[in-house]
Amino acid sequence: MNPVIVLIILFLTSICTASNYKKNKLHIEYKGTPSFYSNSIYTLNKNQNIVKLSFGGTEIWQADPAIDTKQFQLHFNKLYVLSHSGKLSCFDGIYGFKEWENTDNKVKDFQVFNTFIVINDIDGHLSCIGTKSGQTLWTQKETSINEFTRVGRSELIVGLSNNQLSILDIVSGKIVDKKKLPKKKMTILGVSNSSLFLNKKKDIYEFNLNKRSFSKIQENT
Repeated sequence: MNPVIVLIILFLTSICTASNYKKNKLHIEYKGTPSFYSNSIYTLNKNQNIVKLSFGGTEIWQADPAIDTKQFQLHFNKLYVLSHSGKLSCFDGIYGFKEWENTDNKVKDFQVFNTFIVINDIDGHLSCIGTKSGQTLWTQKETSINEFTRVGRSELIVGLSNNQLSILDIVSGKIVDKKKLPKKKMTILGVSNSSLFLNKKKDIYEFNLNKRSFSKIQENT
């Protein structure tokens, strides 16, 4: 075939493809921060349902609309979805089917750590769920936690209450240490491999997990 004709065909094809993409894009509304995995996009549509899209904008599947999604986290090819009613569910990220649903707790917040999901319920109690089974492995009711995080790659979870920092073992859920906060009602600012950074207004403190001690690194002026 004449090379000029080939170029004309390719040019016309690219125009049609772009036109179709723009047309599809105009009729689809998405909201929230998307997540990306294996050439796919996961996000929420205008009805708060999770959808999987190709990089070209084609909708591949849509999760059960009855979930009423509050937030979701993508961990490899699994979607962990929190509903407004506090139920936590796991969906297969490739095909979109539900693998399990945990109704033991009314979940307020959760974080995925490899084979564990640590959740904080509406009463401030931490629990741990297995990512494969969806079953509750332990629940800690000794103290009420406002927020929590994992420090580095350790097997320890650090939780904050109004005036106390609690360190829990992620496997057993046991509290291995407690420390009084330098100031009441502090919040987690960030983490590093061995430290947790806390703040109250402009006061910033570092908690070293190895030394189990606080140090002030910035003072409110």
